[in-house]
Amino acid sequence: MRYIYGLFGTLIIIFGIYTFGIYLICLGISKSKTYSLIVSIVTIVWRPNFGHVDYPVMYFTEYTYGMFSLATFGVIVGLISNKNYKLTGLFCIILLGR
Repeated sequence: MRYIYGLFGTLIIIFGIYTFGIYLICLGISKSKTYSLIVSIVTIVWRPNFGHVDYPVMYFTEYTYGMFSLATFGVIVGLISNKNYKLTGLFCIILLGR
């Protein structure tokens, strides 16, 4: 039972990081908070497959390493587009350490 709670918590964290990354990317491009929020919610609801990777974007699965890397990379790109370079360095270190 502890495994299920740990997995669920990990997936919620990855889900939040992924959504935040999409929000930051859209905010950096459009400079509109409302538009960015709508795009990030629609993206999460429709669950598209971004890029040509070997696996689809599956939120609720037990294999979290690829999802964590994809979500962290999205946040890094979003932080770069918003010119927040100190947090970009922090997330790069987290991604390399994972």
